[in-house]
Amino acid sequence: SHIGIHVTEQEMEHWIKEMESFNIGIAQEVRTISHTNPAIAGKRTYRYVVFNSIGILGFDLKLIQRIDL
Repeated sequence: SHIGIHVTEQEMEHWIKEMESFNIGIAQEVRTISHTNPAIAGKRTYRYVVFNSIGILGFDLKLIQRIDL
């Protein structure tokens, strides 16, 4: 399982570098192109970065960046 945290673009870049310094790699990185929620469809996408941190933290860490269109 994982824990997800919403972050800003600057925080995302900071934590990618920080996790890299601890030898924690990225397991998955995705930028969505659409959303099923009609309230935000066409208004927002997301960037997800999931770190392979289960061995160190006991869970994978998922950072979530909201991107307004």
